[in-house]
Amino acid sequence: MPKHDFLVFEPQGNRVVVSDGNGKKLNEMQMTLPEKVWVKSDDYGDKWVITALLSREY
Repeated sequence: MPKHDFLVFEPQGNRVVVSDGNGKKLNEMQMTLPEKVWVKSDDYGDKWVITALLSREY
């Protein structure tokens, strides 16, 4: 999968659809997830910070 700064993991039954946050589907995984998760990544050169948010927290 190409590098993206923002990803959305959206459950759909027994699979999870991964998109770029703008509706563009990037991947699909066979797994369950209780709710939608948004993931933001930041590269600070010497460290990589990942922030995961539930949609109700955004």
